[in-house]
Amino acid sequence: MQNSQDRQQVETARSLFEEWGREDGLLSEQFSSMRRWMLEAASSVRPRFEETSERLIAFRTVLANHFDREDQLCAKIAKFYESPCLEAEGMCRQSDHDHTQLLQRLDELISGLKSNPPSFASWEVAVDQVSLFMDAVDLHSEQEAESLQSLMPLPSPE
Repeated sequence: MQNSQDRQQVETARSLFEEWGREDGLLSEQFSSMRRWMLEAASSVRPRFEETSERLIAFRTVLANHFDREDQLCAKIAKFYESPCLEAEGMCRQSDHDHTQLLQRLDELISGLKSNPPSFASWEVAVDQVSLFMDAVDLHSEQEAESLQSLMPLPSPE
């Protein structure tokens, strides 16, 4: 009976982690599209501050929605464990903090691109700052994936 319950619990956990993976996959598509566009825009002779800010505004909406769904999944994962799980709670707190910081950083980029004149010394500097932001989102995703992997319960040996 206990092995059956253990397997059920592992399957429940696995479905939560798979849902997280699907969510990351959806963001990854948008993220890749934004990166490709930025590579194209970076090679442009004409600075594209306004168009970049518009694309980042749209990306911000996608990212904020993604973070909201991740926060909901994080709460489900923390609730999954029968007793308080410090690792899950820590991951949720770190994730929430990172989400806030990343959205604030994105807001600052958008504001800098929209200001007249743009607050960047040059188009190249603006492109570098957007690239650094994208790298930070990438790093955040990798760290979350590692944290999730460490939380994934293993089935008990039969």
